[in-house]
Amino acid sequence: MQANEIPAGTVTIENRPNDATDIRKRSPHTLAGYRILVVDDNIINCQVAMQVLRKLGPHAEAVTTVRNAIDMHTRQPYDLILMDCQMPGLDGYQGTALIRETDGSARHTPIIGWTSTSGADMRTKCVEAGMDDMMSKPIGRDTAQELITRWAAPGFSLQLPTVEIIENDLAGTQQRFGANFAELAALYRTDTPKRIDAMRKAEADGDLTRIAAIAHVLSGSCASIGALHLASMCRDLEHYCKAAKMENLTGLLNEIQDEYSKTSSNIETLLQSATL
Repeated sequence: MQANEIPAGTVTIENRPNDATDIRKRSPHTLAGYRILVVDDNIINCQVAMQVLRKLGPHAEAVTTVRNAIDMHTRQPYDLILMDCQMPGLDGYQGTALIRETDGSARHTPIIGWTSTSGADMRTKCVEAGMDDMMSKPIGRDTAQELITRWAAPGFSLQLPTVEIIENDLAGTQQRFGANFAELAALYRTDTPKRIDAMRKAEADGDLTRIAAIAHVLSGSCASIGALHLASMCRDLEHYCKAAKMENLTGLLNEIQDEYSKTSSNIETLLQSATL
């Protein structure tokens, strides 16, 4: 298990309705009562997704394996599943096929492919695997609301307050998370150096496949917290390794290390300013 991933079987829960809540009673002006499952092996992506969904109002849960997702969905079906496409073991594509098999002809659960890779080819791959749509990481409030409205809650018309939010940067993430940003930042600053070290070890072993896999996960974490430049560098490294290129690999890893150091310093500045 990778550092700071949620242990298999553990569930992160937000907005659980109390016993008196009838989740079948739904209003066109609130998402309360809708059930959404997030499936991702990366704890940082889960934390960010849960925070965004919490603000929209549905009952949302997160698991880190496809097997756990199927078990939970079988016990009480969800209105929508946000499925990471690339996960160790059973991936999101295989998970979608199994959920479709579990649902049978009785229901069709909307499944949204969640991926760090965007583009028409990726969307086609998601749809061909049986998913209904695709969303690029990091998750954003407006995109999440639009997809929920399209696939799980037609007629939903909640007017969210207009907030001056800079999407997809460190300051914007801090603004969205408020006091919870410190916890997310701590997870990120603990997890990222370990992943960079793991890529260096994989380089020493000549394991480009392993580097690409770690870079893919790291790009998602960086994008989720708002470190867009570093996320882009990790995506480039992933593609570089998939093309089986070894030259200048050390230099690329050094650049990622340097950019992470700058990002960590910027996070520290934000945290200190929040305490003033």
